[in-house]
Amino acid sequence: MKKHKYIQLAGSIIASINSGEYPVGAPLPGERELAEKYQYSRQTVRKAIDILCGDNVLKRIHGSGNFVLRKTHRPKSGMVAVVSSHIALPHFSDTLLSMQNTLTAGGFYPLCAVTNNRFDLERRVIEDLLCKNVDGLIVEGVLATIPNPNIQLYREIISQDIPLVFINSYYKEINEAVYVSMDNVQGGEACAKYLLSKGHTKFAGVFKADDMESVQRYSGLARYASEQGLPLSDNNALWYTSTNLRKTLNDSALSCVGNCSAVVCFNDEVAFELYEVLRRSGMKNLERLEFVAFDRTAFSQRIPNKITLLDYPQQAIGKLAAQKIMNMIQGKPESSQQLQWQIFDE
Repeated sequence: MKKHKYIQLAGSIIASINSGEYPVGAPLPGERELAEKYQYSRQTVRKAIDILCGDNVLKRIHGSGNFVLRKTHRPKSGMVAVVSSHIALPHFSDTLLSMQNTLTAGGFYPLCAVTNNRFDLERRVIEDLLCKNVDGLIVEGVLATIPNPNIQLYREIISQDIPLVFINSYYKEINEAVYVSMDNVQGGEACAKYLLSKGHTKFAGVFKADDMESVQRYSGLARYASEQGLPLSDNNALWYTSTNLRKTLNDSALSCVGNCSAVVCFNDEVAFELYEVLRRSGMKNLERLEFVAFDRTAFSQRIPNKITLLDYPQQAIGKLAAQKIMNMIQGKPESSQQLQWQIFDE
């Protein structure tokens, strides 16, 4: 861990030298000032300075301090880290393959890692990848609706000029970060427009409370329905978390959906789980309930009811994220981009 800290600090000092904050020929601030600025111990500061002196970036003059000798850049490794929250998710496998193929075609070697949607694993994975001197990172955010204790780690990555692209979920606290995602508010609005066009005036929603994409989808759905004079009742909005989907459905699905003619689900896997719970609960007129769900996987084929899907463009979004990170590694400017959802009325 200490090794990681002083390597991180050395990178931050290099970034400040390259930006001109510490000009060539000028003295570096003292250990105490650097420790306060970067929030590291003086021991960590001393080790970082030793590294930079050994690399001839700084020169230590006894009695005078440390002076900047030259600007420098991190050596390129040819590796790009790809960090996903759940590698086994059906909608993400093709996205991951698309990123790998695009990076490989561009001359980069992808290093893949999984956080299992946990903050502690996210930190461990990111720190380990940084020690491997990756040229850039593509990261799927962890529990992005909950305050993340690793935000400072990402700020350090950006301060060291290490290219970073978020995919799907991102952290709003990092305003300067580049991300690639679906326009999930637009997707929610599209669901509401579709249901109203089909004559549904009473519909429910099942959403994931600790997932940014899900919250945004609910936001678009609820806002558009309310604007049309048909606000979504709290009694018809069912919220679950990453760890309690089945319990939530077993406890509350029938009371939430039972008086509705349609239901919007976070994805088609949730739609299938919901259908099974309603079937076992003996819901009346279940065969008339219309499902609308995001993503388009094999789960949708297991639902006998009418189901309308919003297709997640797996290959397109993976390729786009990989292209952006390669451009950033080459020093080209990049910006965030959202793709539009398309409804497939099957």
